[in-house]
Amino acid sequence: MFSFPQSTKENAYKKDKPIPADIAKVAIADLEKKDSEAVSGVKLSFCTGMRAEETTCLKVKNIHFTKGEFGFGYVVIVRGPEGGAKGGRPRKIPIIDQEAQDALKSIVVGKNPEDYVVAKPNGTKMEPGTVEAALREALKERHGNTYLYNSCHGLRKTFAQRYYDICREKYDKKQAIAKTNAVLGHGYKRGPQGIKSYVKNMH
Repeated sequence: MFSFPQSTKENAYKKDKPIPADIAKVAIADLEKKDSEAVSGVKLSFCTGMRAEETTCLKVKNIHFTKGEFGFGYVVIVRGPEGGAKGGRPRKIPIIDQEAQDALKSIVVGKNPEDYVVAKPNGTKMEPGTVEAALREALKERHGNTYLYNSCHGLRKTFAQRYYDICREKYDKKQAIAKTNAVLGHGYKRGPQGIKSYVKNMH
């Protein structure tokens, strides 16, 4: 009797599940102990919601530690494939708090403005897959298969909820949705549809 392949819906669910902040912080600490440069990409995804391919294109000169929406600075995702912006859409991501600012400062210390933030030992751009693999390995060591199919996308979702919650303290729901869409690179006018898979509590 012919049997259909097992559904991949559960795999997709795990991939899309947000990685809680406390679990992400432990994974980052474990990667730091290994002295892996990939941890810089993981920190960027956790602190700013950047896609893995965006983290590996980012240069030091595009991280600023003054001004910004919350006064802690901002990160600029530049236009085009070299900058990693999906669909060529540039955007400015605010650094949301002191903890995030400290984390980002730690990954640029000693580097020059034109250096890649996430780089191989020879200074060239790291592959996004290397960042993703490092995160998955760190999660697997602590949590087995719980986050087997997850990646920086899970960190991106965690950031999106945090950013949305902060915005809702200052703005109405429509504005918070628009701003979250923009910071994720989905387009300011996408509405609730643009963030529904990222922000589960759209209060």
